Amino acid sequence: MIDTGEAFTGLEAAIVFIAFVVIASVFSYTLLGSGFLADEMTRETVQEGVFRASGALILSGDIYGISATGLDPPCYDFLHVPLRVPSGGAPVDFSRVSIRLLCRQNRQELVRHNPLLSTAPSWGKWSIRDVSGGDGDSILEPGEQFVINISPMSLVGLQQNKQFTLEIKPSGMAPLRIVRTVPPKVTPVGVLL
Repeated sequence: MIDTGEAFTGLEAAIVFIAFVVIASVFSYTLLGSGFLADEMTRETVQEGVFRASGALILSGDIYGISATGLDPPCYDFLHVPLRVPSGGAPVDFSRVSIRLLCRQNRQELVRHNPLLSTAPSWGKWSIRDVSGGDGDSILEPGEQFVINISPMSLVGLQQNKQFTLEIKPSGMAPLRIVRTVPPKVTPVGVLL
């Protein structure tokens, strides 16, 4: 046999094999690392969604309409809406809440009354009427209840037999949408259906 030096020796094969194993392990580590990163990002997204949903407001009683002006046709001038945060939910800062009143005839973006803690807001505004079980600030925490007093600018949607939607949206959280109908007979104080 003539030795030309072109043969593939065992040492060269071992070096090629080790290089292949190192490249494969780096590639698999990168692939697995990106999978773990994607899994962590998905987990964070789900946790954020659960936080937003759990921090939402819930209705804690009947909504009352107050008729004080005696207009014709009869309608409600004010709405009293009791709200609370579900147990385990995040506190809601009412200085950063937006409220809309939606009905077939119009849509109203209501403005916070100044001061926020007030029993009688101006037309087109809303305020916190009552605070139960709380410390008197504008942050609704678990175990507390706020009664919101809403005084819309237009009363068209609050006439007898009219349906309306009230949307209360805390900043960065899921909105609370309440659909109610004004009863056929408007009384000075009435429960909305």
